[in-house]
This record gives sequence, C-alpha cells and structure tokens, in this order.
Amino acid sequence: MVKIKESSTPDNLGAFCSSHEPDGYAVACAAAFVFAFALIIAPFPAFASSTPMSEVLCIVLGIIQKDIGKGLATIGMCVLGVGALLGKASWGMALTVGVGIAVLFGAVSIVTDLGLGTADCS
Repeated sequence: MVKIKESSTPDNLGAFCSSHEPDGYAVACAAAFVFAFALIIAPFPAFASSTPMSEVLCIVLGIIQKDIGKGLATIGMCVLGVGALLGKASWGMALTVGVGIAVLFGAVSIVTDLGLGTADCS
C-alpha cells in the first residue's frame, strides 16, 4: 500500500519563493511606472513662468512636435509595422509605440485637460 504524506505545504515551497525574485526588467518597469505616475500627479511648474528651464523645455517640445518629430515618428511606425508583419516585432510592441507617439504629440492637450494649466510655449 502506498502511503501518502500528509502535509499542508509542499516541501519545495521555500525554493519556489526564493527563485522568483524580481529580475532587472521588472524592477526597471516598476521604477518607470512610479516615475511616470509621479510626473502625472505632480504639478508641472516649468510652464508657470519664464525661466531658463522652461525655455529649454519649450525648445525641446517644439523640436519633438514639429516636422522633425513627425518625420521620425512616421519612419519609426513604418519600420515597426513592417517588422510586425514579418514577425520580427510583436504586435503589442507596435501598439505600445503607437500609443506612446499619440501621447507624445497630444501632451499639450492632455496637460490642459487635466487642469494643470496651459502648456503654451508661444
């Protein structure tokens, strides 16, 4: 007769828990999420007054959202779309990059809609 060992926990539970420590990718993703969340909930005073930092941010915003940024975004989406069609990139990555580009070019309206003031660099 086979005797069944009665135990409420498996013997290898300690090994299971210790081998599932977060790797570097998970830690980096968590840190990026916390940083992005902090940027969203924190007021953004760079557009509040004319400081040297606000002028630099406006210049960067102008470069990104004008012709250079639109051209690079178009080329990037084309390359990523072809890569996804050929199976070299996942469709999830293509969707994530597309959403990121939409947020990047819609940042001014997002800031205004959240009630954080107007993000006008003119």
